[in-house]
Formats: sequence, structure tokens, C-alpha cells
Amino acid sequence: ASDGTSTLLDSVRCSPLFVAHHVVVPEYYVNKAKSLIKLADLRSAISCFKQALQLAPLDRSIRTQLNQLHYAIGQMLMEQRSFDEALDEFNAALAYSKTNMAVYIRRYGSI
Repeated sequence: ASDGTSTLLDSVRCSPLFVAHHVVVPEYYVNKAKSLIKLADLRSAISCFKQALQLAPLDRSIRTQLNQLHYAIGQMLMEQRSFDEALDEFNAALAYSKTNMAVYIRRYGSI
């Protein structure tokens, strides 16, 4: 595709070959997660960010990404009126960053 989607898909599909040799590099998982976000595969992106966080537990940027993804999924679930599932996602977002959640509450009102 001219928008780079096929190249992006190819890089995500080939990733297990890379992981077999470089499983201790958190940046790999972060980059893969960012590619998955572009493909709108938020659940898989969360999984990759969690793997990166295991390798770099003090990395605030990874925690921020996880917070934002869980929050985005929660928002989508709210729009679908799946309130219990949305609450689970908002609670997961809080687990990664209470500071960012305060910003969301101020911006969008109470959850």
C-alpha cells in the first residue's frame, strides 16, 4: 500500500525472528507497540508495552503509554455503553499513572 501499511505489517509479522535474538531490548517492544497502535491493534500494543516494562520497570514513558492506551480503550468502551469493561480499563490506566488520570478527569469530567 502507498501509505506504508504493508511495510508496517511486514515488520510486525517478522518480529518473532528478531525477538529470538534480542529479547532483552525494551526499545524493540516499544517500537513494535507503536507500530501496532498505527494499525489500531491497541490490545496487542498493550501487550508489547508490558513486555518492555518488564525489561525496564522504571521507564516512565512506557508507563505513560500504557496509561494512555488503557484510557483510550476505556473511552471507546464508554461510547459503546460497556460501562463495566470501561471501568476495568480506567482502573488499569490508574495502575500505570495516577498523574495522567488526574489530567483526564480535569479535561473530561468525572469518569
